[in-house]
Amino acid sequence: NGCDIIFHLASVVGMKLVTKDPAYSYKLSTEGTNLIFDVAGDRPVVLFSSSAVYGMGNNIKANEKYDISLSDALLYDGGVKGYAVGKFEMEKMGLERSEKGLPTMILRPFNLVGYGQLGNYGMVLPRFIDNAMNNRPLTVYGDGEQSRCFSDVNTGIDVILSVVENSNSWELSKNIINIGCNESTKIKNLALLTCKIVNENASIVHIPYEELYNGKKDVTNRFMCNAHVSDLIGATKWPLIEEIVSSIYSKKSMTRRSEKVNDDLVVL
Repeated sequence: NGCDIIFHLASVVGMKLVTKDPAYSYKLSTEGTNLIFDVAGDRPVVLFSSSAVYGMGNNIKANEKYDISLSDALLYDGGVKGYAVGKFEMEKMGLERSEKGLPTMILRPFNLVGYGQLGNYGMVLPRFIDNAMNNRPLTVYGDGEQSRCFSDVNTGIDVILSVVENSNSWELSKNIINIGCNESTKIKNLALLTCKIVNENASIVHIPYEELYNGKKDVTNRFMCNAHVSDLIGATKWPLIEEIVSSIYSKKSMTRRSEKVNDDLVVL
């Protein structure tokens, strides 16, 4: 009651949790979205989908005009209804709502990262930084040739708010929007960069992807096109991956020093 707009971000986070219980991931996206729509009335709703709806999508530059399909999402999920299929179904429900004249926007974030993100559930960047800071090996799955578009979360929030405030973004033909930086980084290069910035003595080890995510294939390359969002709100200057890693490391170091000071005070 009393809200002007609803941002629906509720979802399972991280490949480890998604793979552990795919049915729950699917249910959260589908039934959760239905519950949101039930209480939303005619209020504007912003749905947070995922780049996973593009499926495996290797070597294609994912743009909003690409005709996503259930089979693409199912392939991403390893043949069972899970995270990607749930997001696919969420988008279908969102478009149906929009076609009824109810304001609905669908956002597809690409690897939004930043300070505060946890590495416990499969998020690669915080895991790399935490391991390097604690002199643990950085684990790369496969050969590390996989590419991802890592996007600063603070910039992402600014972009999202600008998009939401733009009336054109809510039009049915324009209301599916990629969010993120279109510069890609190979995972092996991210590991090397993390070592360079955080701990040059940290080691890098490679293990087969299948050892952790049995039955699933890894997306080799995930490239994104952000021309549509640029058309809506103008070009955005996204921080480089070097800046992102340095910023997260700096904030984690400050937090660690602060915690040490507090521990010392308790001892005193």
